[in-house]
Amino acid sequence: MKSHTLGRTRTTVSSLSNDEFLTTQELMQLLKIKHKQTIYNLIRDGMPAISVGKNYRFIKSEVIEFLRELSRNESHRKG
Repeated sequence: MKSHTLGRTRTTVSSLSNDEFLTTQELMQLLKIKHKQTIYNLIRDGMPAISVGKNYRFIKSEVIEFLRELSRNESHRKG
């Protein structure tokens, strides 16, 4: 099984066929975010993203895991 680095996350090609890709707009709707800049800030902070020309694609399960981890880290800082 070959592995390719897509964005900042190492992803195996076989795992991509079972997952859902989201556009920036779809991710904004999913997360109920009104401003694209919020998505770009999350990418800058390490959220997995695949650059496709001038656009991004997001693997839904990786984004959810990133946000869970971010939430856990925030909880530990406050605790």
